Amino acid sequence: MRKKKMELSLNIKSVELKNIKNVGKGRVDFFKDEKRLSEENITAMYGQNGTGKTAFVNALDFLKFIMTDELSFKDNQDKKNSFYDCLAVSEDKSEINTTFIYNFNKQVFTVNYLISLERDNNAKKYIINRERLRYSSTTNSGYIQYSLRSRYDSSLSKEDFKLLNNDFVVSSKICKQRDSSYLFNNELIKAILKKSKDKYLGKILDALQDFARMNMFIITNKQYGMINLQWNLPFMFRFHKLTKKENFIIEQIISGNQSFNLNKPQKVTSEFYENLSSSIDNINDVMNRIIPDTKIVIEKMATVLDDGTNGYDIELVTIRNNKRIPMRNESTGILKIISIIQTLIAYCSFDNIFVAIDEMDAGIFEYLFGKLLGVLKSLGKGQLFFSSHNLRPLEVLDYKSIYFSTANPLKRYVKLTNVKTNNNLRIFYLRALDLGGQKENLYAEDDITGLKVVLKRIAYEEHNG
Repeated sequence: MRKKKMELSLNIKSVELKNIKNVGKGRVDFFKDEKRLSEENITAMYGQNGTGKTAFVNALDFLKFIMTDELSFKDNQDKKNSFYDCLAVSEDKSEINTTFIYNFNKQVFTVNYLISLERDNNAKKYIINRERLRYSSTTNSGYIQYSLRSRYDSSLSKEDFKLLNNDFVVSSKICKQRDSSYLFNNELIKAILKKSKDKYLGKILDALQDFARMNMFIITNKQYGMINLQWNLPFMFRFHKLTKKENFIIEQIISGNQSFNLNKPQKVTSEFYENLSSSIDNINDVMNRIIPDTKIVIEKMATVLDDGTNGYDIELVTIRNNKRIPMRNESTGILKIISIIQTLIAYCSFDNIFVAIDEMDAGIFEYLFGKLLGVLKSLGKGQLFFSSHNLRPLEVLDYKSIYFSTANPLKRYVKLTNVKTNNNLRIFYLRALDLGGQKENLYAEDDITGLKVVLKRIAYEEHNG
């Protein structure tokens, strides 16, 4: 007999930013057909440097950690502080407004989650000042909202409110103490699931949190920085594992990330080593077709971990043309492919996966990048978002799937208009940069002539004292 863990049927429909870094306002939709709600598997973003591409990925990264209730953990303090650095200091409030599509019990719910942050001038830091979650289907709707000023408000019945009042108070205190989410507090979600007569609110909060923990993979430039310095290799993974328990075979979802020190062996638990080993064959099957005659090997040695349990010291190496290459000596392009390869496998395997990669093309050969996207476009089941500077994908992807950042901070992300099916989007875009013709200016005017004058002046001064 087999008992299978049910997958969440949940996808991101849209994300809207307000006052995040240099984005005054900007919105990206991940569904191209509103009525049929059919996902566009790949969404790309292009644009001039400094026009909000990285800000969008940073916001997704922050959203994930808010929803997982893990921002208060010590390991993630730097992540929270680095995101707060991205907020527009000159503005009162910053917002991330996300809409999800959730299929539950043969009903399709539209779920909207808004998180607002403001600057606390007394403490000289940013705080969560408001959260709101709304849900609706053809037959049901509801909401729950919390703010520092008005505290709690929702569509729950008076009886539910009475039963949950103490839980709301406790969650409020935790939110203030840890500067974390009020709604995605683990204990509050458990209390709503247990006590509330609302059949959907608790399940929706629980489903969103599971989605963020298990199915959202956000790869930022900061992670690439560790690769470029050849210090660490961030490795994200997500796969199914069958385990036998009594008379049942249970299908588990294994999801997470591990950062490998490239300069010395990495201590890992026996469980992590087994999970990594079980997926390495799939990784190598993909790797060998991207980079011929190349595979990854795990070298291990038994050890005792800091907590006294048994584990392994492991080191990742590549074998190319039968030659052993320590991972720290690999090129940044290959390290990057290794880092994201498991998430791309998951994206092609499961329809609830959301992967966002900032500057996905960095370090990858242009021709290979285009071929890779062609495969991902045809086989992808989940949702993939990436930013890029390489223009080859403009000739591979549907033009409706591509956003362009603009010079207007109040409308940062747009799609090109007046594109015909026979247009080469790469040429069309470059022409729009030079000649305009779009509703928004896609390129803030540079001063290349002035740059030449400055460089000549500096060179002259250097040579003539």
